[in-house]
Amino acid sequence: MRIAIGGISHETNTFSFVKTTLDHFRQSEWEFGEEIIKNHTGVRDFLGGIISEAKKHSIELLPTFWAKADPSGIITRDAYNQLVENLVVRIKQAGPLDGVCLVLHGGGIAEGVDDIEGDILSNVRQVVGPKIPIVATLDLHANLTKTMIEEADALFGVNFYPHIDCYERGKEAISNLLYKLK
Repeated sequence: MRIAIGGISHETNTFSFVKTTLDHFRQSEWEFGEEIIKNHTGVRDFLGGIISEAKKHSIELLPTFWAKADPSGIITRDAYNQLVENLVVRIKQAGPLDGVCLVLHGGGIAEGVDDIEGDILSNVRQVVGPKIPIVATLDLHANLTKTMIEEADALFGVNFYPHIDCYERGKEAISNLLYKLK
């Protein structure tokens, strides 16, 4: 089973006058390919849970692109376009897929895009088509939109604050994807 993983995570504060640029993401988490596996194996975050559960079931993970920035102002349009392109191009390059598992936030906004998670899911759906399942993890206070619900096969938000169950939600997301593929 071939599952692409990756994601883009940002909690946008629309009251902040400081725009979020690519540098904000690069200073926090900015990873490509196997770097994602290396940096998150054994870590109790969403990706760590995804990786752990995938290994347990001998799933072939195809790590694509992962970026995260600390909470800050609206993402610039140029930065957002580059983030989405990085993710989508690498999913295309991953070859034939059985599924996609993404780490998103649920509170991201870019210039001209009020629902980045819905937009990301729509872009990924265009690449993989309607039959390949897409699941995603979300933050506790994600804003669920109609687009997110329509484009994803399942969404998994954390249950606790502080977010002590990200690892478990990552495992749950991959387990659900595996169930959908059986």
